[in-house]
Amino acid sequence: MLTPSAPPARLSIRRFAGPSIECAVFRTCVAVLVLCAQVLAADPPAASATPPVPADGALWTSAQPFAFRFLGWPDKPVIGDGRAVFARFGCKGGAGGPCAADLAALSERSPTLQVVVRPANTAKSLRFKLTDANGTAGCWIFRLPAPGGDPVRVTAQGAFSLAQPGILERRRMGAGEVPQPFDLGRIVGWQFIGDWEAEVLDVEVESVGAAMPDARMRSERQAAMKAQEEAAQRKAQRKADDAAARLPPPAP
Repeated sequence: MLTPSAPPARLSIRRFAGPSIECAVFRTCVAVLVLCAQVLAADPPAASATPPVPADGALWTSAQPFAFRFLGWPDKPVIGDGRAVFARFGCKGGAGGPCAADLAALSERSPTLQVVVRPANTAKSLRFKLTDANGTAGCWIFRLPAPGGDPVRVTAQGAFSLAQPGILERRRMGAGEVPQPFDLGRIVGWQFIGDWEAEVLDVEVESVGAAMPDARMRSERQAAMKAQEEAAQRKAQRKADDAAARLPPPAP
């Protein structure tokens, strides 16, 4: 399980303008979490404060309090009876907290969400994000099932592994900086984030785990990674075509 570290000052971001809302929020939250990592590095906790990840691969449980929330979530999710309750939240917001964890041993596992979907829920998905000490973040999308009274375990879309997240986000690089790979050995923060649709999120999250992939999950992962690679190739080709179209015509 991720081990909570000292929480940062309360972060409350109410409004942004422009198309880069998520990017701005991501950079702000990353700055807070990386600051926590720097504090921990300067004054590291005792070895007992960061126990090894348990065999069940728990990534988040209700023992880890929310330290901040942002944008459309009116308050931090309430934790009670072993669950985090997202009671009729809008989907344009998020919440999370700092931690200190080495998840390198779980690199091939896929994140799983143990969730109860409540009657008022219309949201299609919920995201879970881990941020490393370099400010790089991995994000996984969980498709939410139909409302029901019993907990359901959902595997991350595409069954992407912890080592190769479905979405990889990097903080803005300064002059001369080189992007760093996602470092599972130095995880400093976690977040739950809505899917940014005009829906209602009404769920109770028991935990986020990490499951060893079975044959079905491996097949799903391979297909998802192939689709990602093909999409990246198409994007690169469009970029090259656009650059070629802007070149001046050859001299006669």
